[in-house]
Amino acid sequence: MFERRSALAGALHGGKPGPAPLTIGEVRGDWRLWQVTAQPGAEAAMIASLSAQVGPLPERVGFATQSQGRTLMLVGPAQYLLSGGPVTLPDAEGAVVDLTHARTRLYVEGTMAPEVLSRGAPLDFHDSAFPVGAFAQTGIHHTPVLIHRVSAARYEIDALRTFALTVWHWLEDACLPFGHGVK
Repeated sequence: MFERRSALAGALHGGKPGPAPLTIGEVRGDWRLWQVTAQPGAEAAMIASLSAQVGPLPERVGFATQSQGRTLMLVGPAQYLLSGGPVTLPDAEGAVVDLTHARTRLYVEGTMAPEVLSRGAPLDFHDSAFPVGAFAQTGIHHTPVLIHRVSAARYEIDALRTFALTVWHWLEDACLPFGHGVK
């Protein structure tokens, strides 16, 4: 197994010393991301196999469920992103593709996080429009990203590895008016 290396090596610095209203950083450690997709005509079988392994499935595109230490996001008809632990499917039902090394996961945390994100993503981050558990595939500064609200004040941003540094620099700049720490 290859060792995961940060696309942001050397870039995680800066911020204001001491307590800051926002914290930004890269999610590191043993996180994994898989794309799970049904074979044509096998959608029902794949969904049954998947729910047997991970528990309840999201009912709507744009929402995630959490069960058994895993997060499952419905991104399209019988197409999911899975974080936290692998699943297996018979080849006739679907495919599971590891996307971990192709993505970098950043985060912004603090009460001003929605304001920061709204400076670059064309979404409504108000609690009623983007509650905890919601996610959206969108763009920040013309770069495709997935933004997932994981708690009341924390948003995680999955970016393609090749664009991670661009998104990181945008995030640092967007936080400047509020002050931020880097972890």
